[in-house]
Amino acid sequence: MTKKRTGVGHEIETALEEVLAHVRDEVALPGRIVDDPTADRIVALRKRMKLRTLTRITLPRAERTIP
Repeated sequence: MTKKRTGVGHEIETALEEVLAHVRDEVALPGRIVDDPTADRIVALRKRMKLRTLTRITLPRAERTIP
């Protein structure tokens, strides 16, 4: 292991200091809230992109039987 400090290491230390300051509520970092898309929206997107759409989820054969 080297004792010399590299530029990348210094950038990582700076970024982690910023994260700690954010956790301690000393600085506010920009962010956004993203809602999960609805099932209908996912189906519409998959159709538009011509991807396979799953109409239902099937269980493996071993899990189909109820004890």
